[in-house]
Amino acid sequence: MSATSSPQGRGSADGAPNLPAGFTDTFASRYVDTGDVRLHAVIGGNGPPLLLIHGWPESWYAWRFVMSPLARDFEVIAVDQRGIGLSDKPENGYDTGTLANDLIALMDALGHQTFAAYGTDTGMPIAYALAADHPERVDRLVVSEAPLPGISPSPPLFLPPQLNTMPVLAMGGAESVAEGAGSTMKLVADDVQTVVLPGAAHWVAEQAPAELLEALTSFLAPYLAAYTTVAV
Repeated sequence: MSATSSPQGRGSADGAPNLPAGFTDTFASRYVDTGDVRLHAVIGGNGPPLLLIHGWPESWYAWRFVMSPLARDFEVIAVDQRGIGLSDKPENGYDTGTLANDLIALMDALGHQTFAAYGTDTGMPIAYALAADHPERVDRLVVSEAPLPGISPSPPLFLPPQLNTMPVLAMGGAESVAEGAGSTMKLVADDVQTVVLPGAAHWVAEQAPAELLEALTSFLAPYLAAYTTVAV
């Protein structure tokens, strides 16, 4: 498995339109060969790793308004999922388990044993699968704007994998799912914080970036503090 810098290209950090000022001073595109699929990610910043998992029909670009502020404290990794953006597009492998395993392989290739993860829209069930299948790898989980197939609405259709005491932040736009993501996650986790983002509908990272950043940085503060303590 290997990670390499990406040439400028359509959808890359250098080639994307209308990026925030100074974005490419911090972030660069990289292609990461996981052994099964080559993934494109835009990576930058210093600190504990934070994996951002977009929804449909988005790409890494959906996170552009929150990436630079987050990079002040975290190494931000905004990935294009298998089949999307500049990542490889094989015919198979689009179930949540395989997509989650892609991301484990990505983080392995980048040298990150543990990390925090945030998935929105279709990225929410992928992030949940990531945390449920690899709880030893995910320090904190953030999700927004989606149900979990077969689990919500309650009662669940089957007994889902439990996250137990893993801290979870579940967010929703006030004009979209609101507390729905939180209600869903309370079916599978014991330690769930729910935040409703005012002024946002479904595309929370683009419609309410300031409010999202406030909730996200507060939730991730213990993760950042633990990393800083170890680093010192």
